Amino acid sequence: MNWALAAGSLVAVLMLAGIAWALRLGESGRIADAAQAIRLAEEGLAGFEASDAVVCADGGGAVVFGSHGTVALIRPSGARFIVREVRRPQWQASDAGLRIESGDPIPVLLTLNPADAQGVGQRLDAVADIGVNMDRG
Repeated sequence: MNWALAAGSLVAVLMLAGIAWALRLGESGRIADAAQAIRLAEEGLAGFEASDAVVCADGGGAVVFGSHGTVALIRPSGARFIVREVRRPQWQASDAGLRIESGDPIPVLLTLNPADAQGVGQRLDAVADIGVNMDRG
């Protein structure tokens, strides 16, 4: 066995592992709490001013309510997050949670109990009504 070749291979593997760690590859992005969701929305959308956020139980998505009738949807994509502002979001409550259509190919599915899902859906409707009134005004 050639020890130099074995040592070189080990160094190469360790270097690749270090690069993967530095790029945060393999991590799954999870939203820890409402404060993190608010921070992500305000950093991801220029001029967005958050007032409240609802994060699903497993951290796999969030809806952030902003001032002036705005709504931001957040979902993880690997170790990063996709943040979208939506107007007049379409939603559907089920036993699995709240499915929110944002116009993206992958909808946001918030894992909430049915009562919470219905409540958040009603808040989305109220925000959509505010947006309609602001468009007319």
